[in-house]
Amino acid sequence: MPVRATLSRMLTRSGVAKRLGKSIATVRRLEGHALHPTVDGNGVHRFSDSQVRLLLQRIRSGESPEAAQGDWLSGVVPARHRHRKAPLLEPASVERQLIDARQEVAITILELLLRHQPRPNPVVIEYLAEIIDEE
Repeated sequence: MPVRATLSRMLTRSGVAKRLGKSIATVRRLEGHALHPTVDGNGVHRFSDSQVRLLLQRIRSGESPEAAQGDWLSGVVPARHRHRKAPLLEPASVERQLIDARQEVAITILELLLRHQPRPNPVVIEYLAEIIDEE
């Protein structure tokens, strides 16, 4: 799959804002702790669909984006959330998370190759594209 097609499937700040029901300014504030964009050759910040899906799940489950940047990452759980037990994940859910993680790593590697190698190996590009297209 061509790299441009892969990047075009990623969401822009505007797309993330629409998906989350938030403003673009809020998306910018979430960058660096709850969202980790990649910047394409035109300077457009792009976000993987799986990353946005995970954040949306956290928002819907009661965890706010603000919590993602503070106590949740340090392991300190606010008192209002201590009563919650971690939900058991279905095997299919775990498998989906693994696929999403592999795809994010492949996208990151692909972007780094394109940014830093003038002529990346086409075999490597094809291999990464297969991982990215994995369903």
